[in-house]
Amino acid sequence: MNYLKLKEPYLNLIFAYEKGKEVTLLYAGIKEWEPDAEYKGCRIVDVMTPELPNYSFRGAKNYYDTPQLPLNYQSHEVLDNPTGKEIRFFQNYNDLTITTTFTLYKGIPAFRCSSEITNHGTQPLTLEGISSLQYGFPVEGNGGHTMEQLILYEPHNTWSEECRWVTRTLQSAGLTAYGNLSYDRIHISNSSGLSCGEHLPMGGLMHSGKGGSAVWQIESNGAWAWEAGITAQDYGGSLLQNPCTNALYLQLSGPRLEENHWKIRLDPGKAFGSVPAAIAFGKQGIEEALANLTEYRRRIRRQHADYSRLPVIFNDYMNCFMGDSTTGKLLPLIEQAAKAGCEIFVIDCGWYDSGDWQYTFGDFKPSKERYPNGLEEVVRKIRQCNMIPGIWLELEAFGIDCPHADQLPEDWLFQRDGHPVIDSGRYQLDFRNGQVSARATKIIRDMVETYGFGYMKMDYNICSGPGTDYRAFSLGDGLLGHNRAYLEWLYSIQEMYPDLILENCGSGGLRMDYAMLSRMSIQSLSDQEDFHKMAVIAANSASAVTPEQCGVWSYPGKDSDAEDTVFNMINSMLFRIHMGGRLDELDPVCRQLVAEAVTCYKGYREEITKAVPHWPLGLHGWEAPWLCFCLEGERAYYIAVWRLRGMQKETVIPLDFVQTQAGPPEIRYPSFAEETVDWNPDRKELKIALERPYSARLLRMKKQM
Repeated sequence: MNYLKLKEPYLNLIFAYEKGKEVTLLYAGIKEWEPDAEYKGCRIVDVMTPELPNYSFRGAKNYYDTPQLPLNYQSHEVLDNPTGKEIRFFQNYNDLTITTTFTLYKGIPAFRCSSEITNHGTQPLTLEGISSLQYGFPVEGNGGHTMEQLILYEPHNTWSEECRWVTRTLQSAGLTAYGNLSYDRIHISNSSGLSCGEHLPMGGLMHSGKGGSAVWQIESNGAWAWEAGITAQDYGGSLLQNPCTNALYLQLSGPRLEENHWKIRLDPGKAFGSVPAAIAFGKQGIEEALANLTEYRRRIRRQHADYSRLPVIFNDYMNCFMGDSTTGKLLPLIEQAAKAGCEIFVIDCGWYDSGDWQYTFGDFKPSKERYPNGLEEVVRKIRQCNMIPGIWLELEAFGIDCPHADQLPEDWLFQRDGHPVIDSGRYQLDFRNGQVSARATKIIRDMVETYGFGYMKMDYNICSGPGTDYRAFSLGDGLLGHNRAYLEWLYSIQEMYPDLILENCGSGGLRMDYAMLSRMSIQSLSDQEDFHKMAVIAANSASAVTPEQCGVWSYPGKDSDAEDTVFNMINSMLFRIHMGGRLDELDPVCRQLVAEAVTCYKGYREEITKAVPHWPLGLHGWEAPWLCFCLEGERAYYIAVWRLRGMQKETVIPLDFVQTQAGPPEIRYPSFAEETVDWNPDRKELKIALERPYSARLLRMKKQM
C-alpha cells in the first residue's frame, strides 16, 4: 500500500492507494494523526449504477463496506496554484474513468471535492448517483463511548424560521458502533428547487470529549443528500471471533435516485460532474469550524466591489408597502431613506400590476396606474438622492394570471406527464431552453439600460417539486439541468454588467446555498416580519452565509419606541443593513436612532468583509433568553447582545477569543445607553444587565495595535 501524505500548516490529508484497488481517504483535519495498519479509511468516491452486480445488501444506505462500482487506481497528481493546491486521483472501471479533485485553499483548514465520470465505451451507462465528498474516521468498536461524545449538528431551515441548529449525539440519533455490519444511517436530503426548504445543505460534527469539529456544505441550488453511518472496516471470518474496527463515514452528494428521483444516461464519449461539496475543520468547537468555513466561502465566490462597500439598502416591501407601492407613496419615502443614510433603494414586487399582483408577473412592464409618469420618475428621484435604484424580479417563474401566460410555449415550462408544473400560482420556467434565458437577459438589459437600475432583487417563490420529465431521463435530471443552466445564465449577466448588484432571495432564505452565493452578492435572510424573532435568525445567520452577504431586515414601525428601534437596528448591524418599514411615519426620536445606527455602521463596515464570526453563547435556540454574536475585525471586536424574554436581567458572556491586551468594552450603539458593562480580563468574561425584555446593545472592544 502506498500513501500520499499532504501536510500543510493549515490542513493534513492522508490517502492510501495501490494499483488495482480503490483510493481511500485515511485522514483529513488539523491535528497530527497517523492511522494504524487496520484502519482502511473511506473510499473517496462512490458511483451508483444498476448495470453492474453488487453483492452487498446495504439496506437503505448509499455507502457500504463494498462499493457498487469497484474502482481501480491508475494515477494521481498534486498541482500548485496561486490559491492553494489541487490533488487529482484518476481511477477506472472497464471503459469508465473517474477523476476526483480535492482543492485546498492557502491558510484554510478546509477542502472542496468533486468527481467527474467519463464513458469511454461504446454503450450508454445508467448513472443513479455519484458522491461529491466522502470522509470517515475510526470510532471505538464495542464500547460506544466515542459515539456518545460525537455531537451531530443539523440546521433546520424553513420559511421565516431559518438557521435553527438542532444538536443530538450520534448514539441518540440511532447510530451504534456494535462491532458488526451496521445498516443504521442518518440521512437528510432535499428534492426541489428550494435547496433550503427544510434544511440548509450543511451539517456538523463535534467531539465533546477530545475536542475537534467539522462542518460541511453541499453546493447545490436544487436537490442534494447527505448521510452518515457506521461501516465495518474488517470482517473476515466469524464476526464473533474477529470484531470489526468501525469507522464513521460521511457521504455528501448532489441528486441521486432514491432520495431525489435522479438518474441519467451517460452516453459514449460523455462526462458528468458531481455537485461540489466542502468540509472545514476546527481544533475545538463547532463555532471554530464555522469560522473556517466562512473564510472558505469568501475564497470561492465571485469577487464584487459590493463586498468592500457594503452599501445600506432600503426595500419598500417588508412591513412597508408590502407590494402596494405607487409614485405618490414612494417619493417621500425615498427622501426619508436618503436622510437616514441609505445608499440603495429597492422597489419590490407589485410594480407591474395595479390589482392583485401576486400571480400576474411575467411581462415586467410598469403599471401606469401605479406610476403615471413611468418608473423613470421614481428612478430619477432615487438618483437625485444619491442612491442606487433597485427593482424586484422573479425570472425563473411566470405568474399564471399574466395576460400572456396562455401564450407560453410548452417547451419553456417544467412538465410532468405532459402537464405544466404549477405551484404558488406560478409556472416554473426551464432555463435549459435558450429562449427562456434570452427572455431573462432581455428583461435585465431593459432594467439596466432603459431604466438605469443598478440592483436586482432576484426572487424565487415556487417549489418545483422533484423536477421535470420533459426532455430528461428522469425528473431529477431535468431539475439539475435547469439549475446548472440558471447558474450559467447568472454568470453571463455578471460578465455583461460586472457592477450590477444581485440579491438572492428564495422566499427569504430558502435557497441560501453556495451554488447561488458564490455568484450573487447578497442573500435575503428571511421573510420574518417579527423583529423579536428576526434577532434569533440573525444571530445564527453567519453559520449559513458570510456576514457581508447577509441582508438582515430592520423595520421599525410607527408604533416603535426607542428600544424597539434599537433592537431592530442591531439585528442587522453586524451584517448588511436591509431596511424596511415606514421611515416616513416614525417618531422623530426613532428616526434619529435609525440614522445614528447607519452612521455608526458606516464607521466600521469595511471590517465586516474580513471579520471572523464568533458565537460566545453557542448557536442559539428559538427559546434562548439571551443572544450574542460577535465579529472579530482587524481593529476591534464588535459584539451584539440581545435580551429576549424571561426575568433574567443580567448575563455573563464568555469571550475566550478576545486578546488579553484588548481594551474594555464600550457601548457603541445606542448613544443614550447608560448601562454599565463589567469586564473581567483574567476570566475573559463580560457581564451586562439590560432592564427591559427585548432590548439590545452593540459593543466594541478595541484591539491592541
